[in-house]
Amino acid sequence: MADGNAFDLLDYDATARLGSELIATVEAGVMPPWGATGTEACTPRATWLDDLRLTDDELDLLRQWTDGGLSEGDPDEAAPLAVPDPPALDGVTDTLLGSTYSLTGDEEEYVCTVFDPALEGTTWLTGLALDTNHPGAVHHALWFLERNGEALANADAGEPYACFGATGRFAVEILGGMLPGTPVVTYPDGSGLQLEPGDVIVQQVHYDAGEPLDVLTGVELRTTTSRPALNAGIVEISESGNPDDLQEGPGDDAGPEFRIPAGTEGHTETYRWAVPSDYPELDVRAVLGHMHLAGVALELGVERAAPEPEEPEEDCLLGIGAWDFDWQRLYWVDTDASPALRVRGGDTLQLRCVYDNPGQTDIVAGTASTDEMCVGTLFVTYEGEPIPNSSFESDG
Repeated sequence: MADGNAFDLLDYDATARLGSELIATVEAGVMPPWGATGTEACTPRATWLDDLRLTDDELDLLRQWTDGGLSEGDPDEAAPLAVPDPPALDGVTDTLLGSTYSLTGDEEEYVCTVFDPALEGTTWLTGLALDTNHPGAVHHALWFLERNGEALANADAGEPYACFGATGRFAVEILGGMLPGTPVVTYPDGSGLQLEPGDVIVQQVHYDAGEPLDVLTGVELRTTTSRPALNAGIVEISESGNPDDLQEGPGDDAGPEFRIPAGTEGHTETYRWAVPSDYPELDVRAVLGHMHLAGVALELGVERAAPEPEEPEEDCLLGIGAWDFDWQRLYWVDTDASPALRVRGGDTLQLRCVYDNPGQTDIVAGTASTDEMCVGTLFVTYEGEPIPNSSFESDG
């Protein structure tokens, strides 16, 4: 963004006009957008896949070009420009579409749809993606699994319904989510989440306020009937989980509460969750943090009850020192270049979110963009029998 306007770097003239601004934004860590830079207190041991940050050699080359007068060079000798394809889910096995839903455009709207994949036998889910005719209107989407038949008893398959703040009507397990910068959910290679006949998927889409629209939205699925070597799971600690996880902090008047007082900078909310002792050993394969517009920084780590010899007792899993609501993503661990990152029963997960609230009213927890959230999510794999994702969530 330049002065709030989108721009591209697809030709020489467009790039040269930015001049020294290019090197300044790169050196400041603003571009390319990459939040997982670590903080003073939380620097992960992980090496990330698809790290967008420039190497020292690439940064030095950019400095030479800007310091040397932004020379165009010979266009005939230019290397072909590689334009990546938009992110998409490879190997889609099924697409489930809902009916049309009319948005008023007057305010943010949350719309849920129950999708029945009509499974005939045990199946493993390996990926999901949103299918919509108005992607520009979508703020985010979440997918949940409902196993007990309550969803179809309370909602017709494929028929959207308003569901502000929650799926409503029935209990669900998290499957993943599409956020700005993370448009596709894929489980780690060699893993899958077990589904059985009768299981249904509940999709919740958060639409931004704007213009009246008739939206047609569905979900793309990638599944297999061959059992993967590993189970996939999602571990989440957040402000919507067990209230006992919230720690007393600054500005709390009567015990722990999620409230960001008006006129404050650097306000913190902290959550701690004791992992049940009977949990299997979990390999952390990807990490996600989520806040809204008042967010400044986020730290997610584990305190190990019995660390292995090569493991630190306190281990940072994700540190975002300069939160940017418009550039959120799932950070995948490069397992070939990183030490194993593991969480076990008896360990404690800690999540710390930092906020600035220059306004005149307090900010509380909620799902609207003007409310706040504090979410830390781990995509994990593990051996043995599958465990429902609901047992991985810090919900008491």
